Amino acid sequence: MKRRRLWTLALGAVGVLALSLGTGTAAQAATGPGGQVITCTVSLDDPHASGHVNGTISAQGRVTCGATVAEIYIKTTLTNVNTGTAASQTFDSFNVKAGSSVGAKSCAEGPATFRSNASVVVQFPAGFTPNRQILNRSSPNKSVACGVSRAVPGSDAANDGATEAFTVTLTARS
Repeated sequence: MKRRRLWTLALGAVGVLALSLGTGTAAQAATGPGGQVITCTVSLDDPHASGHVNGTISAQGRVTCGATVAEIYIKTTLTNVNTGTAASQTFDSFNVKAGSSVGAKSCAEGPATFRSNASVVVQFPAGFTPNRQILNRSSPNKSVACGVSRAVPGSDAANDGATEAFTVTLTARS
């Protein structure tokens, strides 16, 4: 059974943005010609034993926008905190509404502690403010085991494939 806990952070995106994990301060919103608004949602899974690709530990980063944007770039990295080794995948495409990438490592690296990271750039169409949003977020460190070894040494709970995620909303106005 998968559990999901979402941290929601809304960013009004005109002027200066103030960010901290779990909270956000919206800048003053200014509506330009036409008053159009594009909202993009960024989410990142915590590291977990993959239910899609047997034998891997993974985390997926996703960007989904309510309208086509000029560019979406997302690089999702999965790091083994114990060894410092990392694996990443990048999505970078133009004139799209969504994109995703997955950081994945072999179950042979577990049981161990892992951290996922998403580096995101959303380039909004001409005439939108802000023109570009940049976001870099990491998950908390998570103990992950998969395969025969479902419990991380020193922990008292088996890994049931649960994932936690955070969600960030980016908004631009024309």
